[in-house]
Amino acid sequence: MNQSLNPRGGKKQMVHDAWVPELERHRREAGVAWGELVGAEPEKLIAMANRRGVDLNLTLSPNDHRNVIDMLRRYYDDRVTRSKSDQRRYGEVEVLDAIASAFPWLGDQCAKEKAVRRWDQEDAQYRQRRARDVIEHLSVGDKVMVDWHGPREAEITEIRKTRVKATFTLPDGSRHVIDRSADQVSLK
Repeated sequence: MNQSLNPRGGKKQMVHDAWVPELERHRREAGVAWGELVGAEPEKLIAMANRRGVDLNLTLSPNDHRNVIDMLRRYYDDRVTRSKSDQRRYGEVEVLDAIASAFPWLGDQCAKEKAVRRWDQEDAQYRQRRARDVIEHLSVGDKVMVDWHGPREAEITEIRKTRVKATFTLPDGSRHVIDRSADQVSLK
């Protein structure tokens, strides 16, 4: 955050930098390019990643290799997006492959992170398919069970592609609406 003048009142206020966060500023100030990192000693990269974590007030992993990969992902992505005319950001798997290629000592950790990302993606796809399957059996007005501070009976008030809105009555008599993935409700 930095302080800037408010265009309406002229008073100072705290504002977030647009798109270029502390991380980008830290990278520019460090003056290090991707090419300078390739071939660097592991100890140097570990020290840079730790210093970056302290400077940016990040919660670092106890695994030094994960911290270095996290730092390198940002440097690599910055290098690629600045060199491509369409400014597309590379997917995480492609970036991890590039890091493993340029830094063989990080290959095992890159493979582990790719496996976790693949599992996360497959899990999300499964939940989305399940939600779509559940939606086929729901109608507005159906009584369902939802979990909101414990199981509750609710009524479906809106159905979307994979999400539903359900309304139920609280103990004080007021009505409460919650938005849930369809796979988180069950017909009563």
